[in-house]
Amino acid sequence: ERDPRNILISFSLVQLLLSSFPDSHSAIDEFFDIVTCYFPIQFRTRPTDPDQITADQLKLAFSSCLSSTSAFAPLSLPFFIEKIGKNDGEDDVKYDALVVLQQCLDSYDRSIIIGHCGIIWEALCNELAISSEGKVVEGVERVVESLSRRVSREAVFSVDSGGKSKSDTKEAFSVLLTRVNSSLKSLFLSPSSNSFTEEPTTRLSLDKCSSLRIFFVALSSSLSSSSLLFEVIEGVVGEVMKELKETGDKEGG
Repeated sequence: ERDPRNILISFSLVQLLLSSFPDSHSAIDEFFDIVTCYFPIQFRTRPTDPDQITADQLKLAFSSCLSSTSAFAPLSLPFFIEKIGKNDGEDDVKYDALVVLQQCLDSYDRSIIIGHCGIIWEALCNELAISSEGKVVEGVERVVESLSRRVSREAVFSVDSGGKSKSDTKEAFSVLLTRVNSSLKSLFLSPSSNSFTEEPTTRLSLDKCSSLRIFFVALSSSLSSSSLLFEVIEGVVGEVMKELKETGDKEGG
């Protein structure tokens, strides 16, 4: 379909069917294909169009449709993560994918988002390692803020085999925290001699810099995520000081 009016109607109908008839979720794959075949939306308003439909209207209707139900999540989250991660992808397409991803994260059930956090953190860190400025970076940071806020709310606690209570929020941040742990150690310690360097940031790879940048955006996004992420900083500093002390003891001996 090429008529923008009919496309808008199609998006609205899909949203209406899925919200009104739960049985329609059995055909979620087909509905997803119907909607996403239009991505990326590249449209110019026709001077002769009496309705003057714009690309922004189509994009808004598209994202509203896909974010309207969590039933789309297992399909839409990997779909947009793939679009963001394409090395040969255009910035406009990546940005549009980030905008839709953010709206989906703001709308989907938290439990479903938790299950996809690992691949989302990886995709965002990898993208920021190759994009240092512009609207793609802005889009990445907005997604980080949305993701951090969502997973930090209403944490679910369970008890591990050792009888200790654990939060699914920490599990949701685990991939990012692992990357940050390594990056912070590289920031403070020389990999060859475990000593402080005069200019530590010059040794950080783009990948590690991107992890730290995302970490600090997440840190400032909500009070709940801040308390968890500060624990990581405290833990890393403790490990660094321990390694420095051990190195000093060996050199002194």
